[in-house]
Amino acid sequence: MIYTEYLDRTPVHWAASKGHIEILSLLLQAKCDIEVVDKFGMTPLLMAAWFGYKEAVQLLVKAGANLRAVNRQGQTVLHCAAQNNQEEIISFLLENVENLCINAVDKNGMTTVHVSAANNCMTIVEKLIQAGADISIKDKSERSPVHTVAIRGHHLILVRLLRVGVEVDDKDEDGKTALHLAAENGHQKALLTLLEHNCDLEAKDTKSRTALHIAASLGYCDIVETLLKFGACLGVTEKHGNTPLHLAVFGNHPEMVALLMEKGIAVNTLNARQQTALHLAAELGYAEVAEVLLSFGADLSVPEKGGRKALYIAARGSYTAIVDMLIKVERNQIVKPLMESEADPSDPQCSPECVRQMERQAEAQQASMRDLLWTLSKNYLEPQDWKKLARHFGFTEEHIKAIERHYTGKSSYKEHGYRMLLIWLQGLPSCKHPLKELYEALTAINKRDVAERIRRKAEERPTQRRSCRANRFCAFCTLM
Repeated sequence: MIYTEYLDRTPVHWAASKGHIEILSLLLQAKCDIEVVDKFGMTPLLMAAWFGYKEAVQLLVKAGANLRAVNRQGQTVLHCAAQNNQEEIISFLLENVENLCINAVDKNGMTTVHVSAANNCMTIVEKLIQAGADISIKDKSERSPVHTVAIRGHHLILVRLLRVGVEVDDKDEDGKTALHLAAENGHQKALLTLLEHNCDLEAKDTKSRTALHIAASLGYCDIVETLLKFGACLGVTEKHGNTPLHLAVFGNHPEMVALLMEKGIAVNTLNARQQTALHLAAELGYAEVAEVLLSFGADLSVPEKGGRKALYIAARGSYTAIVDMLIKVERNQIVKPLMESEADPSDPQCSPECVRQMERQAEAQQASMRDLLWTLSKNYLEPQDWKKLARHFGFTEEHIKAIERHYTGKSSYKEHGYRMLLIWLQGLPSCKHPLKELYEALTAINKRDVAERIRRKAEERPTQRRSCRANRFCAFCTLM
């Protein structure tokens, strides 16, 4: 009877854990130690309950096994049975054992209700409720069974617990209610259940976040739509002054950003660091998010706490796609309307029909024009020429500094020039002919000879286009 091995288990452990009733009976008749524990603190009774052998449990209970014994995790016989949804054993213990400690907690502070609720076993939860279990007890994280089922999305058990009358807005150690936890884990049905039971929609955790903040930060669009449908406040801010929009940007969720914008959230709200959502997108290098924000009218001119605008922040981080995007948008807001206002309405090329035709042809023209701009920047422009062209095209000094910040080196001006020219090309009104505008610009900066060369190059219509190395990022393709 003293035989053990590396798990410190005796024959009575094995008999109980395998449901070998005849062998267990013989061992009990031989007066074996039924309270012996293995390396996990498991007694034979706990083993039998864990693995679901009801007859073994009955035999050990009849033999006087200690019903208050716990393993190293502090789990009682009820915990062990509930851990693996052993419904028959739970029923036997509740119906036949007097003074059973039904509200005992393990080392994590969890009751049997916590365990069975986490395992989504409605039958055991119901039996425990009928037996008088306290469903308001909280574990070491200050979470009640309601929190537990909200985390796992077990909405049917959640309904049952709420009908008993538990507090729907109880908070855990992080200040989170069940609504926070359902939103955090993306459980739509559990969320709806809580909302239908009049939970506090604007409850805040220790970071002053509502369920809407959390869902937005994780990109759960369906959860956000449900919260808004029930009246969640879009403009509410958390501890650091961030709105749900700021947190959606932090999480790099362009679809969520678009959803919040469509629902009417303010795009230019400042957080505690005086940052808009666009500042954050620029700082983190999230180009898709920045594009969505810009499409909804994000203000490029707002400085953050240090006086820096989104363009400077993106340039400092070498996020070329965002830099170019911001410059294009700013030019479209300032330069393009001026250029369009200067156009002669009587010019046949500016008629609506002609403009539509030119827009249809634009895609094909863009490819050949890009090749031409590549040739110009690579072979014909001197180091300062691209800046002169930029100023002629209406680029600001801020734009120029942002473009040249990324690449450095002896030949970097070629890369800077090409990027600038692409930005200019893509912002050109349809009624303006790019080659004509380029010719005039080169002439204006005293590069008439280069203008003539480019004109001849365009007339030659070269069939061979430049190519980039396979599987390698090309610095000149940023906007292509």
